[in-house]
Amino acid sequence: MNEAPLMEQALALDSRQLLHAMLRHEAAMARALSELGLLPAAQAESIANTCKPVLFDVDQIWRETLLQQGAAAGGEPPLMVTLRESVALFNPQAATAVFRGGLSEALQDNALLILTSAWWGSYADQLQALMRLLDKKQHPLQGLPALLERLHLGVTERLQLQCPTQDPQAQAQAPALLQALAKALDMTLVKQTNTLWHDPSDAWTSLGADLVLLTLCLARIAQGLPASPRSPWGGPLQAEAARLPLRLAQWVQERALSSGPRDFWQAEWPLWSTLTAGAVAALNALRAGLAEDDQAPLSL
Repeated sequence: MNEAPLMEQALALDSRQLLHAMLRHEAAMARALSELGLLPAAQAESIANTCKPVLFDVDQIWRETLLQQGAAAGGEPPLMVTLRESVALFNPQAATAVFRGGLSEALQDNALLILTSAWWGSYADQLQALMRLLDKKQHPLQGLPALLERLHLGVTERLQLQCPTQDPQAQAQAPALLQALAKALDMTLVKQTNTLWHDPSDAWTSLGADLVLLTLCLARIAQGLPASPRSPWGGPLQAEAARLPLRLAQWVQERALSSGPRDFWQAEWPLWSTLTAGAVAALNALRAGLAEDDQAPLSL
């Protein structure tokens, strides 16, 4: 995903990529359990080798997920059911370990973190390039450096992998399990020292707020550029920027204020996709406007 053109980065945060991230997570979980001696290595590899998107009808599984009421409230996601059935065809013993004691909400958060971390790595590089270009053209940065720092800390330090199982043996080794899971995912598990972010919803809510502020900041800078008939920054994107406060309110409600189980599939995931897509569209449009000033070809 990091090698895709930036506008495609937003489109990559779609249902297929989310389910792919869940498969990657389950493969890493199997290897983490094996590393701790909680799952035979042969069974772990059977699970990991089956966690390949090409083996699944992802579109059909996504439709089943949306039709399954209450999936985010504790029922097994259809993807995990299908994965277990697939593993059972080759290794019935390993199939019993698929999503054993699994927590759907933790799986969702972890998959969202996997995608967001990959997306942010590319987006941050593009944002830094934009800031250098703005500085070179002597345009005011309008708070972009501080927002970049806040978002980077939010993604790399405040968001944390959640323990995705309530299996007693695994939970007894939860700290070691999370370290092994992060290693298998090639991610860094940061020890949190600030108790402000002990609730994952707080960290995600703060990140969403900062992402909205970043998009509004980019929109404000773009408004100061000379109008151009070929510029992609125009009425539709300005209208979307005007809707961002509402998007933020919806995000806060989904992540922090809901009294019942969160509706991840129907509301939370589409909202997060919209917030990241808006940030990408604003950055692309601003880069395009600056490039038009110089009559230079776009790099995005």
